[in-house]
Amino acid sequence: MTGLSDSAYPKQGDDSAISVGSRGGEYVLHNDSEYSYNEYSDSLSCVTTRTSVEDNWRPPDDISGLSVQEVSRSLRYIGMKDRVVLRFSHEQIDGSMLCSLDKRLLKEGFPDLNALEIKKILDFVRGWRPKKK
Repeated sequence: MTGLSDSAYPKQGDDSAISVGSRGGEYVLHNDSEYSYNEYSDSLSCVTTRTSVEDNWRPPDDISGLSVQEVSRSLRYIGMKDRVVLRFSHEQIDGSMLCSLDKRLLKEGFPDLNALEIKKILDFVRGWRPKKK
């Protein structure tokens, strides 16, 4: 038992933040706390807006000093879906914490991640960056 709620992040349907927010009505229950969809959409819009506006942005080689928001941008850069970006942001994963996560912690602490997502995150921490052009 990891203490993290598996039911807070359903795997069904599409992975967009809109579909996650629309499944439970106006509010989504996360770890016994109610968060309005607006809180999640605001944090997501910061990540997606900056990434799309700054097409040449690339995560630094040393990610240990990244903020929670910069980790979100980095996850978006490597193609992670909204549900993954939101979950890492909700858990306050910064660069230092991201660097300390191993395969076991990712599997147990984030059971909603699939094998490819885990591999991409671990490879990213080790220095992999997708070739964009």
